[in-house]
Amino acid sequence: MKKLIEISRKNTLLIPGIGKKIYREFSLKGYEKTFVLLGQFLITKKDRKEFINWLIEFGMNKKNVKLS
Repeated sequence: MKKLIEISRKNTLLIPGIGKKIYREFSLKGYEKTFVLLGQFLITKKDRKEFINWLIEFGMNKKNVKLS
């Protein structure tokens, strides 16, 4: 459980496929920590396709989103 808490406090920049440009966009919208991004995934009811579309709307590369 301690590791999960440590990971959730990390910057989203550490997630594979998220570069500095997308991290900047995430930060501007309040998604700079991984636990906030996880919350967004849960808001989509864990629907992978809907979450991927949400990431693409942020400007993530389709190729990177599907590989992550």
